[in-house]
Amino acid sequence: MDYNTLISTLKKNDNVIATVLFGSRTKGTEKPNSDYDICVFLKNHDKNKVWEIEKLKTEQFDVIPDNKLPFHVKVEAFKHGKQIFINDENKYAFEFYKNLREYQDNLHHYSTLRRYREYLWT
Repeated sequence: MDYNTLISTLKKNDNVIATVLFGSRTKGTEKPNSDYDICVFLKNHDKNKVWEIEKLKTEQFDVIPDNKLPFHVKVEAFKHGKQIFINDENKYAFEFYKNLREYQDNLHHYSTLRRYREYLWT
């Protein structure tokens, strides 16, 4: 599946709020064989709806439903990602706010985990 077909398929899906390209391709750290990390924000996270998105994953396109990403990765996608398309501006804004709040509420946990990791790996 090529990029245009993938995006067209996602745009036609009524359950998709928005898609965001994130990761090495937006940070400028990609390598020639790097895949495209695409976060797909969904209205309904029903098992079948999520699977419908997950099965679009290929070697070239890592298509990931938003509920499968940790909060800090979603926040990174919001901050540094490139919006591919948005089907519902209001729901996308709500997702942004909700995830940012969740990340801020748990920031102390992330900091503690980071310190433990540094302690264990040094």
